[in-house]
Amino acid sequence: MRLAATEYQRCADLLRSLDSRGWAAPTACPAWDVRQMAAHMLGMAEMAASIREGSRQRRAATVNGNVDVDRLTALQVSERSGWSGPAISDRFAARAPKAVTGRRMTPGFIRRRTMIGGVINGVEEPWTLGYLIDVILTRDPWMHRLDICTALDRTPHLTADHDGVIVVGARCAGSPTAMLLARQGYRVLLVDRATFPSDTISTHVIHPTGIAALNRWGLLDQLLSTGCPPVGTYAFDFGPFTIAGSPGTDDSPVAYAPRRTVLDKLLVDAAASAGPRSAMDSPAVRLLRVLERPADGRPIRGPHHRAGHL
Repeated sequence: MRLAATEYQRCADLLRSLDSRGWAAPTACPAWDVRQMAAHMLGMAEMAASIREGSRQRRAATVNGNVDVDRLTALQVSERSGWSGPAISDRFAARAPKAVTGRRMTPGFIRRRTMIGGVINGVEEPWTLGYLIDVILTRDPWMHRLDICTALDRTPHLTADHDGVIVVGARCAGSPTAMLLARQGYRVLLVDRATFPSDTISTHVIHPTGIAALNRWGLLDQLLSTGCPPVGTYAFDFGPFTIAGSPGTDDSPVAYAPRRTVLDKLLVDAAASAGPRSAMDSPAVRLLRVLERPADGRPIRGPHHRAGHL
């Protein structure tokens, strides 16, 4: 719950800083201004802080045996329609520590209960209450904190140890990005629909400036160990004439043209091993495979994939 405690504190600090114009600013959620968004955030914190309050809200938002998320959020906003922004801010700051404690102390028999978390691409997505407590109740205030900062044209408070990064695409652009972010301390989720090694339609030349980057990253020796031959000169044959030359520099004199089965796997492995491991021995970079949707449009689920909630 360390992430949750930090996020609640950052939200409390942001709400405490708002003036009357800030509370009235419209947000990216069309039905809500900042005050209404904060009312929802407070409602979620109240739900987490007390099993009794959580049960009351869920009962009030239940339709046909399942909690309707839209109905739940509407309830949280409407019940605080007469509250001022500062009153919401003060109550949020007071209840946030209790929300962390309540989430930490939620018993297993409640965590194992299921609910419909939403309809994603026309498909009902079941959640356990444990997923709601451990993931959604931290993601939600983080997301709305950024919404409020966007509405007020503020730079959000983001730090490497708290705010993770999702990189979509794990080949020759995505993997180095994930690797470099991890080396700076960020936690990274690297997403691709492919497995590695695998081929893709592509040119293969890494020009000398790219080779210099591999050298800076400590990966050039791994590429050379695959037996990939150097390319010292280029020739562009236009028929009537040919342009030829050596494109390199003194520091990086040659190019290489590895197959993508070689290069992409090398980069993915470098990303996977980058960055410090956490106290729970989890890697700084995790690779998640997300499959394409079949023809009927239903999301493909696996043991590590929750459709629509990356």
